[in-house]
Amino acid sequence: MNILKKLFNKKNSMDYFINGENVKFSEELQTGIVLDNIDKENGEYIIERFFELLNEKLDKKNIKGSLRICLEKLNEEFLGKYENVSIQVFSKLEEKKINILNMGNIRFYVYSNNEIRQITEDDTEFFKLFKNNMIDYSKAKDSPLANILTNSLGKNKNNYVNTYEYFIQQGDKIIILNSKAYNRIGETRLENILTGNINFEKLKEIFNENENVFLKKCK
Repeated sequence: MNILKKLFNKKNSMDYFINGENVKFSEELQTGIVLDNIDKENGEYIIERFFELLNEKLDKKNIKGSLRICLEKLNEEFLGKYENVSIQVFSKLEEKKINILNMGNIRFYVYSNNEIRQITEDDTEFFKLFKNNMIDYSKAKDSPLANILTNSLGKNKNNYVNTYEYFIQQGDKIIILNSKAYNRIGETRLENILTGNINFEKLKEIFNENENVFLKKCK
């Protein structure tokens, strides 16, 4: 499934691209969610439940806190029901700032000022070793540890929610995808996607149907 729409307001408008079944963006709530390692039916249920919780608990004075409460509640409700489900939610209810919260290995990349940065960190055994300077990052693609999650939705009651924020600048390009999709397309191809003139039709040919991806560009 590929969808092209207009995102945000005219003052800070964006086009966005969605690939995969377990991705959804609410224009009303200016909030999106991306899942990985789950089938379509269960994914749709989690997504629906997330937006139900967000409608109930949204405090526009504390966006990040509201999102955290929703993810913690989801983790509690789905405790022991799923294994290795990665989840990332993001919201632009605050002017020019995106709040990002995740569990698992879905990545948030941004291309800004001629530089590509990964804003989020992977909850994997590999990344834990990398942060402790025990392994070289270049070996991630071939390491089985890169697919072993240390934190995921419903894994245990002590799961933690990672929180990040990013301040949007005009011309920024953002892509959200899981580490498997990143490893398949490679760093060079990701760079070509973000640094070139994005053609959404061509993106349909790059990503597999089961790869959940969200991409947007600021105007």
